[in-house]
Amino acid sequence: MKNIYALILLALALAACDGPATATRAPTPSGPLAKPTQVPAAPTKALPANSGITVTNVQTAKQPSGDIQVTGNLATQDNLGLGQIDLAYPETMTLGDSRRIVLRLTPAKQLVALTPVPAPTNVAGGSTTVWSFGGNLQLYPVMNAQLRALAFELTPKEMMTRALDGTKEVAWDWLIRANSAGRHDLFIEISIPVVRNGVVSEITTDVLQNVPLTIQVAAAPVPTPTPAPILSRIGDSIINNAGAIIVALIGLIGTLIGIWLKARSDQAKAAGDAGTKKS
Repeated sequence: MKNIYALILLALALAACDGPATATRAPTPSGPLAKPTQVPAAPTKALPANSGITVTNVQTAKQPSGDIQVTGNLATQDNLGLGQIDLAYPETMTLGDSRRIVLRLTPAKQLVALTPVPAPTNVAGGSTTVWSFGGNLQLYPVMNAQLRALAFELTPKEMMTRALDGTKEVAWDWLIRANSAGRHDLFIEISIPVVRNGVVSEITTDVLQNVPLTIQVAAAPVPTPTPAPILSRIGDSIINNAGAIIVALIGLIGTLIGIWLKARSDQAKAAGDAGTKKS
């Protein structure tokens, strides 16, 4: 009997020791689940920090028309010349007036002399080729430009794409209308779609920070009233003082009648006196 109790106690002790271990023991993976699951890295379109567009040799001149003309050379930070820009904009304008801003680009010979190769994908403008530069950079033969401003209505507001066709000049044209008086800055962003190390993205100027584009907007002048002609002013005065003028005319007519009657009376009296003396 004691042996039976001892066996029961031993079984309970073994169960108590094995329970927690069994509960915490992880199953050993087998078969297809034995390989750990790997999450693929998300693709990135970020470009190296030195992939932007810079503007050099900036020169500013005032034209006889009063517009400001800015010229400069565009290049990538990979030392690839893109071309020369020519920007024309008004130095001053009046609130409510509309003026034009024109940006022109003459592509550099270094750019158009690059080797054309088939594009991995089409971009805006339908380009099917790219220019290969330096082995790891390919540029689509198109360029985008967008004007940005807060104090102006812009036409158009959207980014505009131009095809770079050989050495032909390309141009972007905006119509601006000032909404408030004062000195206001505008900004132009230029970008080119590119493929760098197999990644499709773009290189950009962000904004042409070192290209001046500031316009002084003057308030609209208050129109000066034109003096009315003298006859018109006399007519207005007569109309405004018609009552007093009528009263004055009645008085004048009465005075004239009185003078006339007195003159007639004096003549009759004089004639009567003359007849009496003759008698």
